[in-house]
Amino acid sequence: MIKCCLKKTPITRRLLLVLLAWVFLPTGWVSSSSLQEDIDHGGYWFTTTSKPLRLKETTGFIPASTTKLVTALAGLRILGSDYRFSTDFLYDGKGALTIIGGGDPLLISEEIDKICRALKLRGVSRVHTLRLETSLFHLPQPALGTEQTEQPYDAHNGALVVNFNSINVRVDETGIVLSAEEQTPQLALMKDIVGLEAGKHRINVNQMVADDLPPVLRYSGELFLALLKRNGINTEDARIARGKAVEKSQLVLHWQSSCNLQETIGKCLKYSNNFIANQIFLQIGLHQYGAPATWEKGRRALNTFIQNDLRIEKSQLQLVEGSGLSRDNHISPRAMITVLENFAPYHSLLPYNSQTRTFIKTGTLRGVYCLAGFQPRGEKLYPFVIFLNQIKNSRMSVLEDLIHLSRQKKEGA
Repeated sequence: MIKCCLKKTPITRRLLLVLLAWVFLPTGWVSSSSLQEDIDHGGYWFTTTSKPLRLKETTGFIPASTTKLVTALAGLRILGSDYRFSTDFLYDGKGALTIIGGGDPLLISEEIDKICRALKLRGVSRVHTLRLETSLFHLPQPALGTEQTEQPYDAHNGALVVNFNSINVRVDETGIVLSAEEQTPQLALMKDIVGLEAGKHRINVNQMVADDLPPVLRYSGELFLALLKRNGINTEDARIARGKAVEKSQLVLHWQSSCNLQETIGKCLKYSNNFIANQIFLQIGLHQYGAPATWEKGRRALNTFIQNDLRIEKSQLQLVEGSGLSRDNHISPRAMITVLENFAPYHSLLPYNSQTRTFIKTGTLRGVYCLAGFQPRGEKLYPFVIFLNQIKNSRMSVLEDLIHLSRQKKEGA
């Protein structure tokens, strides 16, 4: 028989108690040290029924697409939940139709089809010249953080943009490029798309080669003409031009978006649409400081709202654009919690994650992995934020650990 040689001192007794406690820990038990193993460079704030769980809560981090929550809140407060983007249509009665872009982010094919039906009902029967007026926005450069890629998430913003500045095509086995959507007719622009493999593709129109018109305006003009024709309006030999309306043109249609701002934000958050977020960002600046809409006016309006209305210091939250594409955006966990507390009445606009039972917005860039949202418990909402600026994407593991820790804290209270 071998006797234990451990001396029964207070220290050894404590060690034995720790070992016994570890053996009999309940399933799912999480320690704060195991949580920290998932975090190389990051911070969080997780609201509980008592004291919040916090780490580096006042440090600014790159927030990626969780930025959209700030833009959404500012839009709802400044423009109002019932605000609708609008587009004006002027007609001279002889065939010159002018579209004045108002920055509507949801000018998609289905919406344009409705517009064309409305124009026909208002007496537009022939279009020989389609003029595109875009002076409401002045954007010499794309949003900060936008890269020059063909990816739809890098699509540029503007006063008159259709289908999020992206085009959905199908390439058949012979290399012919066709529209991949029933609602979008075949356009001449599609013939200029080359070098794609057979299959479906969504292309950022900004990266196409320009001719007499920038690709964005050519796409908008061709789509409107095709859908005017589909609705029985004569567009034979019609040309597309840019500029103001011709003399004696009269307003025939003031079109307001089918979606109000709250519904538009719901789509923006559900699909994490960078284009929609920055159209709202620009519209806020336009509303606050007048035409034309510029990136600088959007920045000034958003940051004024953050500092004056939300009472968040510049050192804790600073935005240069509204989608989260830029790495120059920075937000601290504590500042994001303030945003979430104000966003709580609109929490249902966030996607619901059934696994974690949370309303949640993700944010992802290379080396940036973030989460922000709410954990509902009964009739109460508990906001949380996780900002990880590191190589390892462990955000869901961190969230699950925080949920378990908060439960342990509640049970141990």
